[in-house]
Amino acid sequence: MNKNNIKWVLALLVWLLAWSAVLAEDNISLGNAAINEGDFAGAVRFYKAAVAAEKEPSAELLRALAQALYMTNNFDEALETFEKVHAADPDIEDKLWLGRCFIKIRQWTRSQDMLLGYLQKNPANTDALELLAYLFSQTGRGDEAIGIHKKLLKNNPGQMEYHLALAKAQTAGKYYDDAIDTLEFAERTVAGYRKETSQLLADLYVSKKMYRQAAGCYQKIIVNSKTPAVEDYYRLGYTYFQ
Repeated sequence: MNKNNIKWVLALLVWLLAWSAVLAEDNISLGNAAINEGDFAGAVRFYKAAVAAEKEPSAELLRALAQALYMTNNFDEALETFEKVHAADPDIEDKLWLGRCFIKIRQWTRSQDMLLGYLQKNPANTDALELLAYLFSQTGRGDEAIGIHKKLLKNNPGQMEYHLALAKAQTAGKYYDDAIDTLEFAERTVAGYRKETSQLLADLYVSKKMYRQAAGCYQKIIVNSKTPAVEDYYRLGYTYFQ
């Protein structure tokens, strides 16, 4: 090969490398735009194209791809990508995502390890605590789940969803009186109405044969529903005749 041909080949290689970099940047931008639009499948396509165009994809790109894979329910591939990037460039946030992935594929012990490791650095993180509570509830550790829900409620006392989550955990553990106390306190102190709260409280009252209190809950459900269900009227009638 003469010198002119060598120069031409080198110039072509330089141009291809530059073009690959441009393609990678464009695909990353398109992937980010897809994420903003909620198009996670599109984001996966663009991020994968960017990875293919880069000789050494950045950790940021791989994390973006892994998160998009998770959001499209590709949990095994998301897990593999998170593990790869975390091994090369450790970041504490990876542990939270790895905890999520392991939960989805029901690897409870590995998920717990990741979540506890994350909570050592971020002890009040709501997402991690909620995931850990879910993990405990799924592995027969109801009392530990209740403990986590109590911590979440302490951190978020004005949000009904945390009162309700604690009451559900207490109900699952057959701590019915505790669940009633939790929901009664919530209804007294938290603004707003949620049918699910009144429904659970009514069912708990019925289980304890507290029919007058249950009737009050069913009445509240009917009053606050634009189109009350037939079963709500049935339940109200049932409590009146007990």
